[in-house]
Amino acid sequence: MSALAAEEGIRDDDIYTPEWKLWESRGQMNAKIGYEKDPGGWCERMVRWLGPDHPPDIKRALLSKD
Repeated sequence: MSALAAEEGIRDDDIYTPEWKLWESRGQMNAKIGYEKDPGGWCERMVRWLGPDHPPDIKRALLSKD
C-alpha cells in the first residue's frame, strides 16, 4: 500500500490530516455496514473491485482470491 500511495503522490503527513481521517472513517463505516448486510456478497464485490479483474480506475490488483 505504501508504494501505491507514493505513486499517487500521497505522503505520510497526508494521512494525519482531518480530511484524510474523515474519509477514512467514512470508508470504514460503509465497509462495516456493507459487510454486516451481506458478508459473502461484500467479499465477492471487494475481490472484483480490488482483485485481478479490477476496473480501470484501480491501477493494480490489491487482492487475490485464494
